[in-house]
This record gives sequence, C-alpha cells and structure tokens, in this order.
Amino acid sequence: MNISEAIVFITGANRGLGLALAKEAVQRGAKKVYAGMRSIENFSENGIVPIEIDVSNTQSVQKAAMLCSDVNILINNAGIAQPDSDPLDPNVIENIKKILDINLFGLIRATQAFAPILQKKC
Repeated sequence: MNISEAIVFITGANRGLGLALAKEAVQRGAKKVYAGMRSIENFSENGIVPIEIDVSNTQSVQKAAMLCSDVNILINNAGIAQPDSDPLDPNVIENIKKILDINLFGLIRATQAFAPILQKKC
C-alpha cells in the first residue's frame, strides 16, 4: 500500500506492533503519523505525534478524533491480553468484560468516531 502523503492514526501505538506500524508509516513517507495511546508522557519518536486516547472511553475517543480531523487512514491496533488461568477463576467474567471493552468495543468506538472524517476524504 502506498501511504506517501497519507495522514495515519494508529491506536495502541506506544509500543509493540502499534509503534512498529507507526515507525513504518513514517519510513514509507506518511505526511503525518498520530500514535494513539493512553498516556503520552515520556513518548518521543521522531516524526510521530503522540495523541492521548483510551479506546475504552467514548469521550476520549471522540476528543482524539476531533484533534486529528485530518486523518485519512485509521489503524485500529489497541488491545489487551489477559489470559486467565481457568474458567473457574472468580475474576474471569470481569477480565473478559475488560478484554471485550477494549479489544472489541474499543475498535467499534474508534471506527465510529473516525468514520465521518474518513468518509469526507473519499
């Protein structure tokens, strides 16, 4: 995919795969790369703009979308993994709710918030 001149927003981009995607976008000539993360404190990467976003919080997601209204590529990468020891763990339901809130509903929140912005770019 040619992303030169693209403006990219990547959720969960403070480390791991998200950060690697952000660095690769810069390398491939993206005009601007936003790295979405819960805490922007101490984040410093050349060519990458840190943006505070918590995909489990609708207001946070909407604020990030407002701040980054020039985006034309959204990469939903934010997610967590909390493997439970067994289904009888007393916290298994709460852990699954948290995983779904971030990994599934967070993706939906981000997509819904950025969809109007992305549709205008088509």
